[in-house]
Amino acid sequence: MIRLLTSCFLCLAVLAAAAQARPLIASSEETAARLCHAFDDSPERLEALCAQALADGVATSAERAALLTLRGDALDLLGRDAEAEAAFRAAAEADPGHLRAYTGLGWLLWRQDREAEAVPYFRKAVDLRPTADGLAGLGSALYRARQAEPAAALELIAAALAIAPDYAWALRERGWIELDEGRPEAALATFDAALARDGDDWNAHYGRSRALAETGAYEAALEAVGRAIAVDGDQHWAYAHRAYVLRRLDRNAQAVTEAARAVALDPDWPGGHVQKALAEEALGRRAQALETFAAALRRGVESAYLLHWYADVLSNDGRMQEAAAMIDRAVARADHDQFDLSLKSWIAVELRDYGTALEAAEGALALDPSMPYPHYYAAVALVNRGRADDGLARFDEAMALGIDRAMIGVFAADLIAAGRFVDAIRLRARY
Repeated sequence: MIRLLTSCFLCLAVLAAAAQARPLIASSEETAARLCHAFDDSPERLEALCAQALADGVATSAERAALLTLRGDALDLLGRDAEAEAAFRAAAEADPGHLRAYTGLGWLLWRQDREAEAVPYFRKAVDLRPTADGLAGLGSALYRARQAEPAAALELIAAALAIAPDYAWALRERGWIELDEGRPEAALATFDAALARDGDDWNAHYGRSRALAETGAYEAALEAVGRAIAVDGDQHWAYAHRAYVLRRLDRNAQAVTEAARAVALDPDWPGGHVQKALAEEALGRRAQALETFAAALRRGVESAYLLHWYADVLSNDGRMQEAAAMIDRAVARADHDQFDLSLKSWIAVELRDYGTALEAAEGALALDPSMPYPHYYAAVALVNRGRADDGLARFDEAMALGIDRAMIGVFAADLIAAGRFVDAIRLRARY
């Protein structure tokens, strides 16, 4: 998901910064408070104007809250998050009924990936008065903090769009949630609706490309991400995604180039390094791919996602012990997921560490019971631990969930190795 600035104040135009020698208030007819409320200057000057207005003193708590919120907005624009948070909290304390203090704080926390903390502030704002940005923020924060079902989150975003049908961010967020929930066709329709409102919405072009790729329409996805890059060529996500699509089209040399662009734009983001390494491996340059991963780690770029694919490429190179250590490193991180646990289970099966394989498979299934391969790895582990009947039952579950039929023969070999010849024959007859 792309984190985009969303508060209402961010829709306001901000003029270029003036020279440092320019006085804060140039006219005797102006006041710091009036200029702060106008919010029509550089963020640096706005922060100073709002601070000056607060220092000058105000008559009411409501006016103090308004000035604090505007100062928080300016600090937010400057990237001074801790000071902005303090300003929004002070505004809410000065006037507990000041709506913008809560939405400002909610969005500030949301942009820092602190969605669970943002939820009560968005909820308070909506309780005071339902607004489009409050409802959309609440829906998104609840969903991303896993505090609400997707349908409930989408209902809140729909309510935001009922108030403001042209609220582009809310429309795009609906698309991203639909995509996250495995509904690429619905997401595609939503991103198309966003583009109908604004044909230069790079995020909607990017989302459209992601949705098309999920449906397997890679040529169309390549065209869509190209349009995103034409609108804004400075977004590293788009180049990494274009590398992914090119890999799916077996155009791996081009994919290396696109992934390198993503790395150049943001060398501290794992995605570009991963796409570059996977394209290099696809070109038969596995040693270079492994060095790409190693170089990222030396730089301090680390995520469960990067470690997962590093482990995968190590396993493809037959370096199973190193792969096991790398996937253990991924699973130890807070950002690991069911796919990391599934890979850990497979590597453990390859190493004949069946206790670890079974534990990791069960961990993956606890996060996503619909995954077929962890059931298969569990089946293999159970057979090799003397629990063939349980293993057969788990293999049936894997087959029911759509495991590749080629695994029937592989599993039959495990049954035969365990002395279950009759079960192996029956397995082949059943499937």
